[in-house]
This record gives sequence, C-alpha cells and structure tokens, in this order.
Amino acid sequence: MLMLTNLKRLVHTTTRAKVDLRLFKFPCSAVMLDFVGAEKYFITEFGGVWERGRTFLNNFDILNKGYLPMVKRDLEFPYPWVKLNTTGGELWFPVNQLLGWAFNPSENENDKYYICKHPGVLPLDLNDFKWEPELKHEKRGEYIKFMYSIYGC
Repeated sequence: MLMLTNLKRLVHTTTRAKVDLRLFKFPCSAVMLDFVGAEKYFITEFGGVWERGRTFLNNFDILNKGYLPMVKRDLEFPYPWVKLNTTGGELWFPVNQLLGWAFNPSENENDKYYICKHPGVLPLDLNDFKWEPELKHEKRGEYIKFMYSIYGC
C-alpha cells in the first residue's frame, strides 16, 4: 500500500517506463505513473494525465480528449493538480511534481521542488522547469503541505 511517507523513496529512483507516442498531432513521450502507485495512468511531457483504459482516438487516429480533469488547489503555487487512484487510495498530486519525477527523475533527495517561473501557463513545458532544493516563498498552501508530507521539511 502506497503511503506518502514511502513516496520519497519511490520518486527518487530513475527507473521509468517511458514510451514515444504518435497519438497527437506532434510526437510526444509519456511515462507510466506506476512509480507512485498509479499503474493505470500515464503522463505526457506537456502535463496531460491519462487513464490507460480510457483513451480513445478520433477518426484521424489522434487522441484529443479524455485526459483527467485538473484543478488549481493553491493560489501561491498555481500548478494544476490531478486526482489519481493509487494503491494507497485516491490521492491528489501536483502535476509539476509528476512531470519532474517522471521525465527528469533524480536520486538526489535534495531535488525536491520541480518548479518554473510561470506556474499557471498551460500546456506545461519541461524546458521551463528545474529542480530546487528550497523554496523562497511563504511556507503555506496545499503544495507546501503535500511536499511536507513527503519530505517532512
């Protein structure tokens, strides 16, 4: 059973199931989210999270709908969040962290926060993000609570 306290160990590995997709109008990579206990889902490099059994192509063999709905749960860190059914139950995840853990994994536990200068802009672009060991913001909000539950700091 996945617990947030175990998540720290799981996300700081570099083994990921990554595939190249041709389901969009452009080439794209995707990573399975099994490393966070959500093996039914994958995330694309632009931040879309999809359930594997619920992806349907249109008449042109293009996947253009069906990604999981996202919400912004934090005004200070306005990254989108997505709710996933994991081995530990339903959990909300900030999509920026899923992107970092999936496409830019690090074994260094000081690589905690995967942030960018423009957190509210969609679609997300991996080139805008970088790992940071500390945040220079107030220590409040849903994002900080989530990260504290993993790192305890």
